[in-house]
Amino acid sequence: MATKTSGSNKKNNIVVERRALDVLAVGPALTADLRSNLNGARFKIFFAQDFVEAKNILETLRFDIMIIDIDGNRDADLAKLLENHPEMDVVAVDDTPTKAAFHAGPSRILEKPYAPAELQALFMDLWERWLLKDSAYLSGKRLEVQNSLSAELSKALTPDDVAWAAIEAGRQLAQVPMVMCAADSASSDEGSELTVRPLAWAGIDDDTAIAITKALDIQGRLARQTASIVEFKPTPKDLDLEFDLVALVRLRGQSRDLGALIVAVGPQQALDEHHWDLVEAMSNWVGVALERTLLYRHLERSFEEANRIQRKLIQTEKHAAIGRLTAGLAHEIGTPLNIISGRAELLLEQFGDREPAMVQGLTTINNQIERISKLVANLLNYARESKPALQWCSLSTTLTAVLDLLKRPLAQAMIDIDVQLPDDIPQIVAPPDQMQQVLLNLLLNCVDAIETDPAHGNIKRRGQINIDAEFIAKERQLRVRIQDNGQGIRADDLDKVFEPFYTTKPVGAGTGLGLSVVYGIINDLHGTITIESAPEVGTLVIINMPTEPLEGWGWRGDK
Repeated sequence: MATKTSGSNKKNNIVVERRALDVLAVGPALTADLRSNLNGARFKIFFAQDFVEAKNILETLRFDIMIIDIDGNRDADLAKLLENHPEMDVVAVDDTPTKAAFHAGPSRILEKPYAPAELQALFMDLWERWLLKDSAYLSGKRLEVQNSLSAELSKALTPDDVAWAAIEAGRQLAQVPMVMCAADSASSDEGSELTVRPLAWAGIDDDTAIAITKALDIQGRLARQTASIVEFKPTPKDLDLEFDLVALVRLRGQSRDLGALIVAVGPQQALDEHHWDLVEAMSNWVGVALERTLLYRHLERSFEEANRIQRKLIQTEKHAAIGRLTAGLAHEIGTPLNIISGRAELLLEQFGDREPAMVQGLTTINNQIERISKLVANLLNYARESKPALQWCSLSTTLTAVLDLLKRPLAQAMIDIDVQLPDDIPQIVAPPDQMQQVLLNLLLNCVDAIETDPAHGNIKRRGQINIDAEFIAKERQLRVRIQDNGQGIRADDLDKVFEPFYTTKPVGAGTGLGLSVVYGIINDLHGTITIESAPEVGTLVIINMPTEPLEGWGWRGDK
């Protein structure tokens, strides 16, 4: 079937030819001349006996050129034909061209008799005319693609935005399978490796996009710098793709290649040959935009990290200041408490047998003094100035001891606990008694959060605490995660949970020192602790502890 489409061009092994022009010849006298004088690679000829048959053919097919022998077709209405088919070049052949033929407006007039060279020259002129038409169309298409791509790249804030903009631009050029893969980082530090993954694709499914990126070793190819932007590679046979060849278009930043656009190339799937230089230009724009978004993301992460460190420094300074104050305050409170306690004991000895009412009052005094003494002990523990001697600590052993202490509270509160600790996790560098205090405080907080949750007790919201751990070999740290499904912590309170005396518990239900003490212990042991929480969801506490001693630490004990 004769058609006028630009999709029949093909690029295989980097060889592209324009499709043949479709020609409709009207009149039996033209048949022999056209068959013997026209290049079959450039012109595909269809024949009609007369003008009536030609009009019938034109109702279903479209042609680039029609050549009509006026002799024998004197009734042909060329003007109406041109009006109905303005895209078609019409050549009128006549032995005595009339004014009417000229007025009808054909593209060319060929007077009989004509020499073969004259016929060939006329059709070569038409061929060149169509090449110019194609060039104009491609120029317009390129400008359209450039404008749309430029607009989308200017708005892109993430690598994914850049990838989809590139894919959409490529698909405007040709509806062929494409994948854009890119690095996760714009870093060019010496020795750094890029991690490349597909960001956007079209014309293929998700699994194929991932498989072809891996099979073509895009990550390895980007690591090997080359001067060429476009490389042509055969597709891996085991993927069973509909195309045999792909073009790898490198996306270049200022210092390194950051990604690649994978474009299918095959007998029925190809970009027009005139588009390849545009694709190379696009690769530069996309590469620059990709680098910009990667640097923007890196800057955003750095800014977040700077804010986190700043908050931690402020918190550390606050802890240090309060620690100095509480240390002095605790000592000042402790002295009068000892005096009061001693006097109460003396009064009990002197009047205990004679004054039962006084015994009850003095006992109450002693109980309250003991309560204040525990609070003072917590203050001193929080404000401790000396570094403890460090030992190896087994997390599983310490956790087992803590859970033994909590068996009754957990059972009474109807809380299930699930512990998942690998058998081969290493020991951590910490005094076991302090790690026991850390775990005990955190688990008691979990119990309180679950018990105060309005949904607790509902069969659909039974209390649950999950504990797991993993060894982070690269950082030489043990990561412990403690998660509950309690009432959670509001976002406004999350930044304050480590502050001394800050508590979300009801009055009288907590001192606000539990998490402060935990934070102080973990910080002194060169570990980190973070909390993630949401109301009605629960709380996740993440602790990272070193598994190897640092230089200058106090040390005792063998591993």
